[in-house]
Amino acid sequence: MTHYKVTNEIIYILYAKVFQRAEKFLFTLSSCGQFNCCVNYLKDRSVRNISLLALDTLLPLRGINVTLQFTEKTSFRLFHQPIITAWLRHLVGNLPDYEQYVLIDAPESGHSAYQAGDYYRFAVLTLGGGEALLQHIIECLHLLPYSVRFQDDKLPLRNNVLLHSITDLWHDFSARHVSGLTAYDSFMLQHETAFWQAQNDCRLRWLAPVALLLPRPQREGKSGDKRFCRHKNQLSFSLLNDRVYDTLANLLRQRETAVPARHSESVERLQVAQVFWMDYAYYNAEGKAKPMGGLLGECVFDMQDLPATQWLYWVLGQYVGIGQRRVFGWGRYQLETLEGQSTAVRAMAVN
Repeated sequence: MTHYKVTNEIIYILYAKVFQRAEKFLFTLSSCGQFNCCVNYLKDRSVRNISLLALDTLLPLRGINVTLQFTEKTSFRLFHQPIITAWLRHLVGNLPDYEQYVLIDAPESGHSAYQAGDYYRFAVLTLGGGEALLQHIIECLHLLPYSVRFQDDKLPLRNNVLLHSITDLWHDFSARHVSGLTAYDSFMLQHETAFWQAQNDCRLRWLAPVALLLPRPQREGKSGDKRFCRHKNQLSFSLLNDRVYDTLANLLRQRETAVPARHSESVERLQVAQVFWMDYAYYNAEGKAKPMGGLLGECVFDMQDLPATQWLYWVLGQYVGIGQRRVFGWGRYQLETLEGQSTAVRAMAVN
């Protein structure tokens, strides 16, 4: 067994490579004031079929809170994610690999009317390898409103904003260069996951609509939004677990990283599902509607004895989003205890 020594006497094992070759996988975090965990994974039959992903390829995450100020009144539809995505793409130009690295969060969704002088906030995150893209985004934001290449009065975001501030997503200090931002690395992911390993129950709350492809046999012959999970009787822990894995696996494939075959979870952990389907559409510059419906609501799961490796996927999935249309900001969720406690860091709405 190989140990890696980290600051604060925290010792842990890099899970992916050890898991593939060893009979035992021991993971210990100590002297950090949080927890001590020692798990003999491969003696547990339910863990032997877990597919391991090289998550370090997607790390570190870096993120910024962007606060804008409107120079004239404007109004949004219910969900802001597609608008922010389109505006940001136009702002920074046609950048290669944008969709592989850039993630957005829209905490102002649900607020519609803004007056001149009002502030507006959203978050931009990048996966590991996207640092140059994030720096370019920061530079374009600092040039507002002159960096906006379009002036369509029908769009809620256009050349009608000034930059008020850019701060670090995790620690909220002022930031001008990506090198100074907090790097959410493997250690921070492990640290956040540790909290959830101690929980028996977990609530998942959707922050944006999610488009979850049904299992292949259930979606054969269907097209459009009918391919997606639309009713709570179609939802299961296995489906969600598969889509979390699929999203991370697809990102790794884009980076030409080997991805093992997925093994579906056989234990049904879903206890409560208060979800509903919402029809929604995004309108392009020509006024043509693009269907973008999704599932909303919350679920409660029995997560007792969920393997630590799967917890890593679920925790990281909060920042990445899952499902189809993820690049538009869909599929973002937040894990919460039944008392409402969460570990995920996200931008706070101004309004």
